[in-house]
Amino acid sequence: MTSTAAALSASDLTHRIGYTGPADEIGRLTTTFDAMLDRIAAALPANGVSQPMPPTSSGHRWLL
Repeated sequence: MTSTAAALSASDLTHRIGYTGPADEIGRLTTTFDAMLDRIAAALPANGVSQPMPPTSSGHRWLL
């Protein structure tokens, strides 16, 4: 999971964990993480241009 998260970037959200082990806590976590990445990738514009997201509670802005 750590290597997948480290491999992600604003311009490449194609990496997935692809866990094939048992459906225990780790299995459910990795499946959920992959599904979250799918939703994020689907929400981004197809042309790759992203809009700034609103500030977080800490005041930082995250750009995808």
